[in-house]
Amino acid sequence: MSITRNFIFSAILTASSYIFPFIIFPYVSRILGPDNIGACDFVDSLINYFMLVSTLGVSWVGIREIASCRDDREKLNRVFTSLVVITSVSTFVAAVLLVAFTCFVPTFAVYRPLLFIGLLKLVGNFFLIEWFYRGLEDFKYITVRTILVKIGYMAGVFMFVRTASDYSIYYFLLCAMVVVNAIVNCWKAAGIVRLDFTRLQIRPFLKPLFVFCLYFGLSTMYTTFNTTYLGIVGDDTQVGYFATANKFFGVIISIYAAFTGVMMPRLTSLNAQNEEKEFHRLISLSYDVLMMFAFPILIFGIIFADQLVMLFAGGQYGGAVIPMRIMMPLVLIIGYEQIIVLQILAPKKKDRAIFTNALLGSIVGVVLNIVLVPGMLVVGTSITWVCAEIVVMLSAQYFVWRYTGLGFPFRMLMKYVIAYLPMAVIEFIIFRNIQIGTVGMIMTGFVVMAIYMAIVQCLVLKTEATLFFEGKIVTFFKNRCNIGKGVIKP
Repeated sequence: MSITRNFIFSAILTASSYIFPFIIFPYVSRILGPDNIGACDFVDSLINYFMLVSTLGVSWVGIREIASCRDDREKLNRVFTSLVVITSVSTFVAAVLLVAFTCFVPTFAVYRPLLFIGLLKLVGNFFLIEWFYRGLEDFKYITVRTILVKIGYMAGVFMFVRTASDYSIYYFLLCAMVVVNAIVNCWKAAGIVRLDFTRLQIRPFLKPLFVFCLYFGLSTMYTTFNTTYLGIVGDDTQVGYFATANKFFGVIISIYAAFTGVMMPRLTSLNAQNEEKEFHRLISLSYDVLMMFAFPILIFGIIFADQLVMLFAGGQYGGAVIPMRIMMPLVLIIGYEQIIVLQILAPKKKDRAIFTNALLGSIVGVVLNIVLVPGMLVVGTSITWVCAEIVVMLSAQYFVWRYTGLGFPFRMLMKYVIAYLPMAVIEFIIFRNIQIGTVGMIMTGFVVMAIYMAIVQCLVLKTEATLFFEGKIVTFFKNRCNIGKGVIKP
């Protein structure tokens, strides 16, 4: 399947992970309130720590290894079985730790019902084996299955979450999505791959799995730990503000994350075949797509943060506006990180460099959390996250330059900054001078952004990414026209 088609399916999939909550969130946030939303998000951040122990680093190592052997059925069976065996042991350990934590730590007794519900998510995530389908680049199946399950989840929320006391039902439905997806995945996988215990290869995978586990574990010290620590030194309301701002940011970065998810298995395959020229071409395309996507969205999100929060969460979430504005540069920062870490360092198996990046980011994250969050609460948490991601990006860029000679694309960055500065001025004028209601301002700002982006990309910049997508769109409509002609031919 082509990169373009994979990207389309992956973008739909990743965007759906946030679009469905966006449909639901205005309803749920008003029914449950900041306290209960904060409680669910706080518990979910704790469950994610145990999921980290459960999955080790299989979410990325699995994609890389499956992508490299997908054309060899015997090796595919062997690799799949080995990874399943390793993660089954780690999942059992994580489940035991979660139960012990839930039963014997008095501080979290108030969250005990939610933590036991979260155990479903932990176990379901083991059987999800999403890394297997991503390694095979079967994004169409992943997308269709996930969206159907999410439709069921959405219906369940509107049917069963009616009062503030239904927050446990809300969290149960959230965890049940993982379980249902896992059941369907296991059923389909039975027809593609089989468990082969005759030639297990455990040792070769232990080092990369633990390195990526440490990477993701250290990464949580400036991502997930932010929520946990904020909940400890602050309260559920502050966590609710942070969760709301994070949801908006998550929707935006999810689109580019979809592109990264498609590119990683393809780049791994190219690296294994020593196709360096095509490898570097796709990396350059990734830079271009990031800049084309990040700048207009970043400007729109910062200027209209107040209206976005008001529309999708309500007036009681006003405390999320400043954190959202602080987080918006992460669209560019994390997007660039995903290129140099997951598209360059990971396919080239520079696992030690990846670990070092996360170690530096975690040190900055922990220190700044301790220094800033007790006094600044949710604002301090947002600043901490941005600073830690900048450190990770700089460290990763050093290793990319050291191993591949690729430097930071300063020229491309400055070209986009100059091109999109006028858009920032136009959007700010709209924000300050046009008062047509929350929805009207958002729609006006979005239309201006879309028109400006189309003009700049097609008539001014004319970058490789623009030409790439233009070509795909033209080809798509030509094919549709040819099909239409064939249908009406006498």
